[in-house]
Amino acid sequence: MAREGELPEKGHDDNLPHLLDYRFYRHANQPRNMGVIPDADGKATGVGVCGDSIDIFLSIKNHVIGGIGQIPHGCIYTVACGSAVGQLVYGKHLEDALKVTPEDVAEELGGLPEDHMHCASLAVNTLGEAIDDYYSKEWGNSGKQEIMMKKFLIITRQAGNFLKLAEWLSDKNANEILWADSVTAAHVAAAGSIDLIIIDEKVDGQPGPDVAKKMIRVNAMANLALVSELSPEEFHEASEGLGIMAQLPPCPDAKDAERLLNALTALS
Repeated sequence: MAREGELPEKGHDDNLPHLLDYRFYRHANQPRNMGVIPDADGKATGVGVCGDSIDIFLSIKNHVIGGIGQIPHGCIYTVACGSAVGQLVYGKHLEDALKVTPEDVAEELGGLPEDHMHCASLAVNTLGEAIDDYYSKEWGNSGKQEIMMKKFLIITRQAGNFLKLAEWLSDKNANEILWADSVTAAHVAAAGSIDLIIIDEKVDGQPGPDVAKKMIRVNAMANLALVSELSPEEFHEASEGLGIMAQLPPCPDAKDAERLLNALTALS
């Protein structure tokens, strides 16, 4: 029998809404890295679309995460995701930590139901904000304000298709990558300044241009890039009036990432 506040072990409750892996229960019932790190080198609080939140604290030396603390506030899925993201990035270089995706968190937990993937996005995005906080302090203290880190929001349910693009972007000046799906995109976009929103061809069955329209309602000045297999002429007609900065192919790569960064630089 589970203790109060714990989930029962897998298979002990046929009324659970989802069949969860033992790895999920391990993180949910015994979450790793709980607590505050005093004088943290980087810290952030992220609030999810559901109202749950996570505080993340980082101890960093030579750009390597040597300690991580996290305090989740919310459902058991948020608890598990906060624990999992800490497990994934402990001991990693910041550039590698920034490459962690919500899908990586779900894999660490043995899978997550679709209606709770936003908890994985919350954990990953809060980690990115904590790393951003560290770099802001480091560059401010060292007089490197000329290095301009940019923030990218990728809206997709298929993070694997964007890994090459995300890895190249995160390697350049430690640009921050945020992840969202159609449910969480508006919340994430409204929570902070985003330099570029990259939208998959379809997200949860919604065409990219429809998602773009929603993003414009959140931030009329947002820079947008859309994945599309249409010809340039057809794409122009389909996206006319949306102010799309760039068309991207399925599974965009490093060359596409460089093109996007150059375009953003030209705008600044």
